[in-house]
Amino acid sequence: MKPKIGFVRIGILAGVTIGIALLVTITGCRVAKEAEGLVDGMECYAYALPLVLMDVTKGVLTAASKSGQLHAPLNQFARIRTYVTPEVKEVVRISVNSLWSHGFIDLDQDAWVISQPNTNGRYIVIQGLNMWTEDFMSVGSRNTGTQAANFLVVGPHWKGTPPPDVKQTFRCTTRFAWILVQMACASPEEFPVVNALQDQLKMTPLSSWGETYAPPDNVPIDPSVDLTATPFDQVRLMPGWMFFQRLAAALKDNPPNPADEKIVNKLKTLGIERGKDFDPSKLSPGMLDGMNKAAAIVFDKLGTAQNDMKGVNGWLIATDVGTYGTDYNTRAFIAYMGLGALSSEDCVYPTTFVDANGNLLLGNQKYVMHFEKDKLPPSHSGGLVYFAIPGEFLYS
Repeated sequence: MKPKIGFVRIGILAGVTIGIALLVTITGCRVAKEAEGLVDGMECYAYALPLVLMDVTKGVLTAASKSGQLHAPLNQFARIRTYVTPEVKEVVRISVNSLWSHGFIDLDQDAWVISQPNTNGRYIVIQGLNMWTEDFMSVGSRNTGTQAANFLVVGPHWKGTPPPDVKQTFRCTTRFAWILVQMACASPEEFPVVNALQDQLKMTPLSSWGETYAPPDNVPIDPSVDLTATPFDQVRLMPGWMFFQRLAAALKDNPPNPADEKIVNKLKTLGIERGKDFDPSKLSPGMLDGMNKAAAIVFDKLGTAQNDMKGVNGWLIATDVGTYGTDYNTRAFIAYMGLGALSSEDCVYPTTFVDANGNLLLGNQKYVMHFEKDKLPPSHSGGLVYFAIPGEFLYS
């Protein structure tokens, strides 16, 4: 099932030019410019949302002077020592029976070696996302095993030879990357064992490989980072001009994919070009009005998109997560619903918003998820489970 958001387009794409021409004739230039800003702004907003949301998330999660449980400076692991509670809202939809470690890395000046400990058969997955939320790395139990190993992550311009003790090299197409690690943890009694494994995770700059390296523990915090609201809410509340201003800044370090040429050219019509600051004052008032409206409309559509999707027994199951090509709508929806999603090779995310009778799930209700005897869904991953659904679930 491929989620389809179904953005409303003037004339359903084919008649955009005709529609704008009619508006010019009937109501004048300002309304026409507003229509153009709205139509192009909606498409460009959906395209850019993953990058902007990742950029804001990076700022919030790296706003720390030293490594902690949820926050850590650039190029360091944060290690979450217990199951994630509903109070953790910096990132939505986090699994509840694994322990997480994560960190953003800067690949501009150096490559980074990610070191995995020997988990002695315990399920582990180490995932790498570029800033467009495309999965470029997945290692661990499924494909490389649970033995201790080193993996090299390099930036788009890196040239060199990996050290001989690096098992595999992964190239990220953007300056920054997000490394996420999950280790299966069946109960709180296992916390000490998994915590000890988390402590063995390492990020080492390639320039220091083979030497004794310790990350700094007194890193200056960027005072411009907003820590009063979650990344999700910060993006949600951005007017269009502010959103696209943030996009222009993020594009400088995180280039689009070559296949994005068509929409990159559309961004230019809105005054957004890679390597340049976005100056909203250079656009007409009508164009800005349309872009501001586009931001609000698309964000609202993402919140209700599931209503238009067809599932099985009320469940939506996306099987094309992690690599999106030019399917920008699906990529935006996944970023909105679960930033940092694993690729479909590693995980599936059955999602429902209704009970068996078609009623919306409510946080003050309890629900039973029933499986027939001996018919639990097969899993070779250690059974990582994601619940981001309001309400308490029982099993039968």
